[in-house]
Amino acid sequence: MEKRRRKRKPVSLKVRLFWGNNTYPGTVTSLSEKGMFITTKMFPPSGSVLEAVLYIEDRHLKVPVNVKYTIRMDVTVDSVEESGIGVEFLDVPPQYLDYFKNLKDD
Repeated sequence: MEKRRRKRKPVSLKVRLFWGNNTYPGTVTSLSEKGMFITTKMFPPSGSVLEAVLYIEDRHLKVPVNVKYTIRMDVTVDSVEESGIGVEFLDVPPQYLDYFKNLKDD
């Protein structure tokens, strides 16, 4: 089993993803200091750069992200995993780090 480089924390945050001229909804299901997993129905190729707008408490945080991987689940297969994308932050806002550090570990 692959060991993660950074600890992830489970969350449920709304996010809007901007890619090209399109906007896509998603839900952030886990966070780390440097990235997040977003359940979504968009599947840009690895290496794509998107803008993510996170809805954290009463704030909107715009964060540029790089797509590291995609998971596309077949709806006919029972799985614990959901379809979505794993992204890495290109620039981490201080407000995000404050939010992340104050989250309780699971």
